[in-house]
Amino acid sequence: MSIKLDRLPFSKDDLDRLDPRNASSNASSTMFLPSLPFSAQPSRKLFTRADGKSDSDLDFLENDLMTPALDSLFRYLWLAGSRSYNNINPLHRQLVKGRQIVIAENPEMHLIRGVERIYIKPLPPYLLSWQFWESLYSMQFTQNPKTIENLTRQAIGFLRSYYMLLKFESDFIIAMDERNRILPSGLEWSAFAGFLALFADPSSMNSCPRYQYGEVRLTRLELICRCTLHSMTYQDVDPYEDGTSTYLSRRFGPLLFFIAALSLILGAMQVTLAAQSLTRSRSWDNVGRVSQVFAVLTIILTLAVGLFFTVGVNLFIYGNQLRYALTHFVLKRETRGAEKGNFKPSVA
Repeated sequence: MSIKLDRLPFSKDDLDRLDPRNASSNASSTMFLPSLPFSAQPSRKLFTRADGKSDSDLDFLENDLMTPALDSLFRYLWLAGSRSYNNINPLHRQLVKGRQIVIAENPEMHLIRGVERIYIKPLPPYLLSWQFWESLYSMQFTQNPKTIENLTRQAIGFLRSYYMLLKFESDFIIAMDERNRILPSGLEWSAFAGFLALFADPSSMNSCPRYQYGEVRLTRLELICRCTLHSMTYQDVDPYEDGTSTYLSRRFGPLLFFIAALSLILGAMQVTLAAQSLTRSRSWDNVGRVSQVFAVLTIILTLAVGLFFTVGVNLFIYGNQLRYALTHFVLKRETRGAEKGNFKPSVA
C-alpha cells in the first residue's frame, strides 16, 4: 500500500528543474538525507549515537521537522505574533531592521525573533529530492498515514516560509552567503524562484498549526512559557542575547522614568503644602491657588503619561493582536478540522 503524491503542491519535474543532475537516479540520492552511504530501503540509519546505536529515519525526520513545543503553545501564539503565514520579513528586510541572521538547526527556533536576531533553520537538501517524497509516501519510513500527514504538513509549511524569506534575488544572495548559508549549494535563483512560487497559494495544502504564524517574538514566548508553567525559558535561549547587561539596560529607561515621575509628584505635593502656609493676603492667596492648581495638574499629568506608556501601549498592542485573532476565527475552526483528519490521503 502506498499514498499518492498528487496532493503535493509540486511535482517531480519541479524538483528536477532545480538541478538537472537530479533527473538521474544515481545522483538523486546525494540530496536524499544527510545519512551514511546510501543503502537498501527502508533500513537506512542516519547518525551513530554515543551508545553505538543509530536513530531511525523516522526519528530523524521528526526531530528535524516537527515542532511539538510550539504546537503545544498554539492557543497562546497570538500573543507572540500575528496569525498569518505571510508575517515574515524577507532576508534583506531583516538586515534593514538591524537583525542578525542566526542559523538554528532546531526547527522549534525557525523564524523565532529575538531583540536583535532572527533565527532561521537552513533548508534541508532532502526536501528538494523527489526520491525523499517517494520514499515517504510509499511508507518506507512509517506505515502510519497520520504520521505521513503530519510530516508533510510540517514540511510544506517550512518550505512556504522560504517563499516569504526569499522574495528578491538579493535575498537569495544573502541566503547563499558562506557566513550564514541557509540554502544547499548548487541552486540557481531563476529555477529556485520558480519552485518557491508554487507555494504562493496558501490553500494548496493545509500546513501545521505552527506555520499558521510567521515570525514569533522570543521575549513573549518566554513570558508565555512562564505563565503556562511550561518552563522558565523557551528552548534555553536568552531573548536578550547579550545577557544581564542588555536586560538591565533595556529596563533602565522605565526605571528612570518612574523615579523622575515620583520626584515630580513629591515636588508638586510640597508646593501644595507650602502654598497653604503662605501669609494671608490677597496677592499671596492668588499665588497659593495657582500653585495648588499647578501642583494637582502636575500630579494628574504625570500619572496619565505613566499609565499611557505602561498600560495603554501594551493594551493597544495586545488588543490589536486579539482583534486580529478574532477576525481570523474561521481560520482557527478550519485548523481544528484539519487536526481532526480533514487531510485524507488517497491510497493507491
